[in-house]
Amino acid sequence: STLTIDSLAKKLRTNRSTLSALINKKYGMTFKTMLASYRIAFAKQYMLDNPNASVDDVAEVSGFGDRSTFFHKFKEVTGMSPKVGLTKQ
Repeated sequence: STLTIDSLAKKLRTNRSTLSALINKKYGMTFKTMLASYRIAFAKQYMLDNPNASVDDVAEVSGFGDRSTFFHKFKEVTGMSPKVGLTKQ
């Protein structure tokens, strides 16, 4: 949940602008969108592996700050709510 483009750039020994340009060129999306996509993919798998996990638990282990942000990003990325997304897999 604390990963930022600045912290990742520092770990990769580059700068924010270079990393951002690379992500945009390679993946056709912003860092935040890419990160949300990876977090949602993880959340979907986590929900499948842990069907009794609460929404708050899924949000937390997926790197989202709270339930509201998790629901918003899940719907933004998948076009559906987490519960609907899980039943369509």
